Amino acid sequence: MSLLEVTDLTVSFPTEDGVVRAVRGVSFSINVGQTLGIVGESGSGKSVSTQTIMGLTRGAQITGSAVFEGRDLLGMSQQDLRKVRGAEIGMIFQDPLSSLHPQYRVGWQIVEMIRAHEDVSKKDATKRAVDLLGLVGIPQPDRRVDDYPHQFSGGMRQRAMIAMAVALNPKLLIADEPTTALDVTVQAQIIDLMERLQSEFNTAIIMITHDLGVVADIADDVMVMYAGKPVEFADRRTLYYRPHHPYTKGLIESIPSSEGGRGRLKPIQGQPPSLINLPSGCSFHPRCPYVMDQCITEVPPLRQVAGSPSHRSACWLPVDEVGFGDDVEAQREKVAASRRGALATQESEVVPAVVSAAGTTAPPPAQAGPTDTSDNSDIGDQQ
Repeated sequence: MSLLEVTDLTVSFPTEDGVVRAVRGVSFSINVGQTLGIVGESGSGKSVSTQTIMGLTRGAQITGSAVFEGRDLLGMSQQDLRKVRGAEIGMIFQDPLSSLHPQYRVGWQIVEMIRAHEDVSKKDATKRAVDLLGLVGIPQPDRRVDDYPHQFSGGMRQRAMIAMAVALNPKLLIADEPTTALDVTVQAQIIDLMERLQSEFNTAIIMITHDLGVVADIADDVMVMYAGKPVEFADRRTLYYRPHHPYTKGLIESIPSSEGGRGRLKPIQGQPPSLINLPSGCSFHPRCPYVMDQCITEVPPLRQVAGSPSHRSACWLPVDEVGFGDDVEAQREKVAASRRGALATQESEVVPAVVSAAGTTAPPPAQAGPTDTSDNSDIGDQQ
């Protein structure tokens, strides 16, 4: 039985410009002790999906279900959800400086969170807060527990957020871009810390990030989202070595490498679509180098890809051929070559000129006249 099972989750926000369809039919499950990576560009619906599960998207139009240990979180009252948040599901937010209250000491905030869920004395809760800060690598925790958030560095604030999130040994930890604002050295330390905490407490982790490189080592399964929908789902090794969807392939090619000789990075051309006015067919087709006519008119479903029972991709490229890797690459190159030829034909067509010029010359510069020293102070009065 899954610890958390999300089925057909949709989240929309009514606005003056129209309805923002932030999440469109998201389904996934996670077991005890497992790590699920959710990746995609900004605006793909990653954070909204998990915030909705936690009851943090008030005012949104929500359908679907999110069953946590037999209880549908989407059907719970706010009072019942407050008992689940922190105690059973912890969350690390993207920006710890905006999540920690600037007017209260870091230790005080951890103590208050512990006492809100458990009947313990302030002294015992404070001792636990000091132990937690030490566990996540804060130096001199008995002294730093009385510091304010602005007295912590970015990495230390993120560690303090992790300490708060795991204070009650939650069964599920949601980490929303926990390493975005940190340098690569601190990123590695945070990832190692989360892995160590997971091994000690057998906590399930949902890691949300826009960088596939961040979940390269920590994730068991990876779900790739684009424009509010899952476009590919696979175990980590399959996704990295045999990606099927062109968007996933583009994300992997955008990862910087420490090895020389790879040349320039290959960024994904274009921008994500507006979630108010989504394109027809596959949402990725305006940016896809392998787009076909079918992609423009029909929405591809998540289909199982040959070679792995858990590998699914929402793409019209072939998914069921033997030797799938080579066949897909051949199909990609065939479609890309056809598209390059069409673009070259369009560029070679003669287009009537809107404006043309020939034999134009520039006049010689005007000679500077004598300096006028007359008093013009009364011009305004004359006008």
